[in-house]
Amino acid sequence: TDFAAALNAVEENSTITLLADVETNAPIFLPAGVTLNGNDHKITYTGERTDRSKPNNGAFITANKDADNVTIKNVTIDAGENIKHGVQFYCNDKGALSGVTINGAAWTSVMVNGATNVTIENCDLNPNSATGYANIEYGLGENVTEIPSVTVNNVTVDSSKPAIWVDDTTVTAIKSAMGGSPTNDQVRDKVTASIKNQGSNNIGVTFEWTVGNTDTTTVPGTNQSHGGSSGSSGYAITVPSDIKNGDVTVSPSRATAGTVVTITVKPDSGYELDSLTVTDKNGKTVALKDIGNNKYTFTMPSGAVKIAAEFVEETPVSTLPFDDVAATAWYYDAVEYVYDNGLMNGTASDTFAPNATLTRGMLATVLWRMEGSPVVNYALPFEDVSGDQWYTEAIRWAASVGVVNGTSATTYAPNANITREQLATMLYRYAAYKSGSVSTSASLSGFTDAGSVSDYAADAMEWAVAEEIIGGMTSTTLVPQGSATRAQTATMLMRYCENVL
Repeated sequence: TDFAAALNAVEENSTITLLADVETNAPIFLPAGVTLNGNDHKITYTGERTDRSKPNNGAFITANKDADNVTIKNVTIDAGENIKHGVQFYCNDKGALSGVTINGAAWTSVMVNGATNVTIENCDLNPNSATGYANIEYGLGENVTEIPSVTVNNVTVDSSKPAIWVDDTTVTAIKSAMGGSPTNDQVRDKVTASIKNQGSNNIGVTFEWTVGNTDTTTVPGTNQSHGGSSGSSGYAITVPSDIKNGDVTVSPSRATAGTVVTITVKPDSGYELDSLTVTDKNGKTVALKDIGNNKYTFTMPSGAVKIAAEFVEETPVSTLPFDDVAATAWYYDAVEYVYDNGLMNGTASDTFAPNATLTRGMLATVLWRMEGSPVVNYALPFEDVSGDQWYTEAIRWAASVGVVNGTSATTYAPNANITREQLATMLYRYAAYKSGSVSTSASLSGFTDAGSVSDYAADAMEWAVAEEIIGGMTSTTLVPQGSATRAQTATMLMRYCENVL
């Protein structure tokens, strides 16, 4: 379930496969025969320096002494600046890096220390730009006598630093291991013979004969049939550095024609991928295959490619059953509130009709539901409210407690559209019924149509504005005689429940 547990449990000749990006503050040691399959995820070193003046000794990930046949593949390793090397093969045989990107590492991306038959292929090496001194170090450490052997194939390196570095201590150790008194030329021949370059371009091996005294020897590439003019180890794959609201990574970062390249996109929180394109050197679009888990692949053409990506804010997903209430609608939260709390239903199973008007019978029913649908014994005076309608008991209760009045002494007009001032008045009376006090009040003088508020509704409108239950249709108008829509009603009900109850 976590990386530390996997490392603790792993046995020889087994595989660790990452299912997510992981972080660890401790170096990693892999036993013999183990394959660490990053599955195109990332491993990040988060450890601190034990001595702030120096990076920690050793490497972030090590195949240790006698840990033969260790493979690390399909992973990005962010080593940071607090540890010397990204990966080390130490006194073992047949270690391999394949499809690996190594970023950071205070000194070198890869240390091959007395290890034999090491293979580094389809990798991208990026040692720390400030303190790193080489991409690959070819070394014989203390008490190490085995001269390393390495095969390099399609590896991208930081061209500002030696591709392969042999320091003066290693030169001295190699001379000792060779026996006799070998010359510098013999050491150079010994080392270059142990390095096979199967890539399409030459790779440099830099020797430090004594401190400050260096020269570089070229090991020619043995595969000249692809990408001869494409630069270091394949054609360039360019990802812009200014992509906003997400990250895009590729593996490998350079590739020869026919290589399958994987693009991994990682949107920032709250964003999603809107578009992803790959174009070749002629501006033609390269076909992409979506393989799931935010990963895409394409086949590298004969030439450099450019990747473009755009991330946009995620489109909210509605959890309501109503097809006519978009998750981005201004009234969505209010409709969700009244629906979830049983205050308003849809006009059908899949419609809410947010722009339809609300009737006086509907609002009485909403308030009745808020009260718990009580049954009361009250003789209705309204001739237009028969005893068998869906709103009858709601109007009976509302009239009995003074929440509603009729449009006359004998009529209620249950099917008439309710106006905004009537809605505010009913909420005002319901609030007074519940708490006994509706003392807050706000002046309506800022609204140009304040004079059109009916006398009976004036106190209610002043209270509703003060409680922020009702707002202007514009910054200067209340439209008190306008019909209230179902969306407006839902909004006022939500504000009433949140601000008053």
